[in-house]
Amino acid sequence: MRERFAPEAQLLIVTGETSPERLQRVRASGVPVLFKPVRAQTLLRTLAELSLATDQKS
Repeated sequence: MRERFAPEAQLLIVTGETSPERLQRVRASGVPVLFKPVRAQTLLRTLAELSLATDQKS
């Protein structure tokens, strides 16, 4: 997605996927991933960290 739409975009995958092959591809992509169920506090913290990383690159 990053390559196709916005190379500078921060991505986060939130998934309930359990297939070992797909999970391996997700982890190999380098995109941060959270697994459902995700606590709201964890999601908000992760989004804040991604936002800070984006701000520091600008």
